[in-house]
Amino acid sequence: MSTNFVVGERVFERYDVLEMLVETDVETVVRCRDIVLDREVLLESTGQALAAIPTTEGMNRALREARTLASLEGPGIPKILDVLTGHTGPVLV
Repeated sequence: MSTNFVVGERVFERYDVLEMLVETDVETVVRCRDIVLDREVLLESTGQALAAIPTTEGMNRALREARTLASLEGPGIPKILDVLTGHTGPVLV
């Protein structure tokens, strides 16, 4: 797959990868521990199928998705905490 998420390793200097939840050609989702704020978070990264999109377009798409999700509230809607730039493109926290 297109990400560098490995269970047991630290990514972005603050997230310890605890568990691989989803790994497809479209996305990868991992459960992590944020060592700075001492809480669990999910990281969602684009997969190989979307990695071919130019970086600017991919980041703009991720920002639109993050802004849309951040504007919504509800028990079944994930809270967006940050958007990072990963090896294969944007990563939602």
